[in-house]
Amino acid sequence: MMYRKYMQMLILSQSVKNCFMILQSLLNKITSVTLSKRKEFVLITVVLTGGLVAAQLIAESTRYWTLLFLTVSTYAISALGLREQMKGIKWVTLLALPTLFTAAVGLFYFLLPVRWLTRLPVATLYAVGIYAILLVENIYSVAVNRSIQLLRVAHAVGFLVTLVTIFLLLNTLYSLRLESYINIGLVALITMPLVLQSLWSIKLDETIDRTVLIYSIFLRF
Repeated sequence: MMYRKYMQMLILSQSVKNCFMILQSLLNKITSVTLSKRKEFVLITVVLTGGLVAAQLIAESTRYWTLLFLTVSTYAISALGLREQMKGIKWVTLLALPTLFTAAVGLFYFLLPVRWLTRLPVATLYAVGIYAILLVENIYSVAVNRSIQLLRVAHAVGFLVTLVTIFLLLNTLYSLRLESYINIGLVALITMPLVLQSLWSIKLDETIDRTVLIYSIFLRF
């Protein structure tokens, strides 16, 4: 049993190492080749969608560790795609939605039947969702400094994806059948960053207003 666990951890560590090498290679290519913003977002979408599908093909004992790595990678890669505007509070407000969206879809993915009939549609929806999120966050990052006509559309799409993310996370949480007081605490923890970034996107200030913070604390329940 111990040998089996050791081999599983060894395989996982090797997979993580390979992923880091692939990510480093992609970063080098991106920094050396000038790509349009949309092409960068397409590349990021392909990488993350491939990672999500790969998470379903490995042993169940390492799926959650793989998803954790994918979630952290989403934060890092999204920051790379939005690097021109990343500063201050944007490290939280711009990256919370893509990161938690990846975690939400990945966790909900594990609840579905293990068959390609469900894998492919979910992967397709994830690809569309993460690409839309990157476009929305890019609009937000630019709209902080100047007005953009697409801001209304970005608000609508961002709000919709936020609701979907909360729905998937809470469905996964309730499927665990935990005690009610634990559920309350986890719901507050999960929804806080999503509510915060959603309220911040209304004004798009360089800092988080005290009113936004107070509303986020109350609305997370």
